Amino acid sequence: MKVFLLQNVSGIGKAGELVEVKDGFAKNALLPKGQAVLPGSQSAQRFVLDMKRGQIERDRQEKMYKEKAALLNGRKYTISVKVGDNGKVFGSVTKNDLTKLVGVNKDQIILDGQIKSLGNHEIGLDFGNNIRSRIIIEVVPHS
Repeated sequence: MKVFLLQNVSGIGKAGELVEVKDGFAKNALLPKGQAVLPGSQSAQRFVLDMKRGQIERDRQEKMYKEKAALLNGRKYTISVKVGDNGKVFGSVTKNDLTKLVGVNKDQIILDGQIKSLGNHEIGLDFGNNIRSRIIIEVVPHS
């Protein structure tokens, strides 16, 4: 019997695939558990429509991230921090500071630890789907 999988089923297939399974397995396991529907049913048509909508949304988001990555790539930002008489930075520049400065999500910033020194620091941005960008953060003393 052919069924349309609504979710990933180990050893059978992934969500959205049309697969051939034994009649008993489909009737006793997949269909009652809501893991699959029969092709041509309203549920299958609704699921296909939802998948298409989801793909359209993912494509839109990917395009937006590509544009944002291109816009930010190589851009230089300046942030001022308090420093002591010997030039040592009080505190540090964290992902939260960079989030406010650059306007991206905290989890999109690739930063090992914190920035604790003056000067230029190259920071990576990862928007997912292999969409990456690099920015330069210039840490200067607060005047």
